Amino acid sequence: MKKRIALGLLLLSLAAAGCKPYQYQGTEYPDPEPAADFTLEEATGGVYQLSEHRGKVILIFFGYTSCPDVCPVTLSIAKQVLEGLGDDASGVEF
Repeated sequence: MKKRIALGLLLLSLAAAGCKPYQYQGTEYPDPEPAADFTLEEATGGVYQLSEHRGKVILIFFGYTSCPDVCPVTLSIAKQVLEGLGDDASGVEF
């Protein structure tokens, strides 16, 4: 019984030694530059012009009509992020 407990503690300590705290792996932009004005054709046929949306944080996602894996997941994450912002989400346009 003592050997099992010792073995369990050893395995637990080895597993704990391999754990690291989360570290952000992305790129941070502490002082981002404003983007130059541009226009894009929307999927609906309209035109999107960046300068018409000043004062908001703009998130642009380029998805594809046949994107079965990454696109739905990305859109789901974006929805969760916007919902997590609560009232602050009104200052973000996706």
